[in-house]
Amino acid sequence: MKKQILTSVLCGLSVLSCQSQSNKPTLDNEIEKWKKELILTGELGNPCNYDSFQKWIEENPDQVFGISDNITIKKTDFNNDGMVDAFVSMEVEPCNGGNATSSDYSVLIFSNEGEYYKDVKLTERIEKKIKSELAENGVYSIWKLSTSLKSFDGTINGETYIWIDEDASCCPSYSGNFEYNPETQELKSEITKE
Repeated sequence: MKKQILTSVLCGLSVLSCQSQSNKPTLDNEIEKWKKELILTGELGNPCNYDSFQKWIEENPDQVFGISDNITIKKTDFNNDGMVDAFVSMEVEPCNGGNATSSDYSVLIFSNEGEYYKDVKLTERIEKKIKSELAENGVYSIWKLSTSLKSFDGTINGETYIWIDEDASCCPSYSGNFEYNPETQELKSEITKE
């Protein structure tokens, strides 16, 4: 009788252990989830339909950009907790037939105590810091700022283009490079007038 109870308990524990292992979030699942969230929250439309811009516009009202396959994924244990983290950056293009430009969409997926969390405000935070640095240098009339996130090695490295009020769409007045540390939230940039 004791053997039957012990066997039943061990079988139950092994099933629970397998279920909890299969329910554990994976980095790849978190990346796919982020891409779906961009569409569901209205940040981006569905992938571009280059065969019919009009059909894409009808299916994605109030959108200019669609989800893209042009994604860079850098995996590393950036917070040194023994779990691999990921920096994901997506370049987007207009899907409505226009020539608009946009910053890359990015996310830092990091682990903490065995769970994954997403920092989806990276691009916004970096751009805000760039604007603050420009304001400290007397540049206030920014009407457009675009960032392209190029690499991740514990810090995020990228390029930026800045248009001021007098600029034509083709020609930003300022450009440069930046380095952003997501742990300390410090930004270093070298921005010059074109």
